[in-house]
Amino acid sequence: MCLFFTLMYKSLGDYSWVGMLSSKDKCSLNSTISPAMDQETASSSSGLPESPPMTLALDSLKLIFTTDVFRGIFGFATWWVCFAWFASSALGMVYLKYFANSK
Repeated sequence: MCLFFTLMYKSLGDYSWVGMLSSKDKCSLNSTISPAMDQETASSSSGLPESPPMTLALDSLKLIFTTDVFRGIFGFATWWVCFAWFASSALGMVYLKYFANSK
């Protein structure tokens, strides 16, 4: 779980493996708009029926769960899992040390 949350924190948090050492510019989704996307936006403004309510609900959730929210969630989850792993290992070592000396 610690590895999973760390990788999710890295990928959804928009972090890089090389950090500031990379000289390449980041690729942006907004800079690569396909012609199909242009047609979609043109057809939506041409007076065609609106999206179904489910799509509207999912689009509004995308406004809530932004990259900053994912950074917070997965950062906290990574910290909590690593802390729980350390605490359970430490308590296990104390438990075993106590019973090894009591024999």
